[in-house]
Amino acid sequence: MSTTTLAQSANSEEEIIFYDLMCAAPGECWAPHCWKTRMALQYKGVRFRTVWVSYPDIKSLVGHTQPGNPAPTLPVIQHGATWIADSWQILQYLEQHFPSPPLLLPGVSAQTTHFFQCYCESVLSPPVRLCILPKVPAFLDDRGREYFIRTREAALGVSLEEAGRGQTVNAIRVPLGPLAKNLSEYGPYLGGEQISYMDIILLGFLQWFDRADHAAVQTILGMFKSDAGEPVREWYERVKHLAVTRPEAEGGV
Repeated sequence: MSTTTLAQSANSEEEIIFYDLMCAAPGECWAPHCWKTRMALQYKGVRFRTVWVSYPDIKSLVGHTQPGNPAPTLPVIQHGATWIADSWQILQYLEQHFPSPPLLLPGVSAQTTHFFQCYCESVLSPPVRLCILPKVPAFLDDRGREYFIRTREAALGVSLEEAGRGQTVNAIRVPLGPLAKNLSEYGPYLGGEQISYMDIILLGFLQWFDRADHAAVQTILGMFKSDAGEPVREWYERVKHLAVTRPEAEGGV
């Protein structure tokens, strides 16, 4: 994913334009990385508006933010004359220009938070990705659906159905285990006593899973039930209010 920032001076009072991935349901967020940016904007109460983008239109709209990338990605934000691509780079920008409330907490370094994001992307998500991918086209817009199927099947070398055959969300149990243990011992949030960007990272992935297969997410949330409770489910109940597609002018959570 690109981390390009095309930066010029921007006024913090200027409205941010947020480029998010379209689906068949108008005004509904679903993609995990776009969820991260949306939740960060809303948590900070930043005034923004959304431009919903179908997959085949991404390159023409925001490709200039990711030079050299033949398949540019979302999210992207535009703030005045400043363009930022990549959810992590967007977070850095928001923390600088809209510092309150913070999502990078004093007791949790940016490096630790970035490591957590890398863990979710490279360790937590892959075991269930093939279980989820075949279910994504069902909720995409028509043009996005055709693009998604064509490009993903070309990358995988097989149909989405074949790729997902035999896959199950139970594969997430092992990589999710350390997070459940951390919540049990140091919660109620992933960073301790306060919501942080780590909560948004994990919630973004779970919202993607939930949009594709609600029953699968319920299975995931119940994986670590014990006499002491259900740490992952209890955490999810605390933070799920962050994951809503709000009227942008309202801001805040």
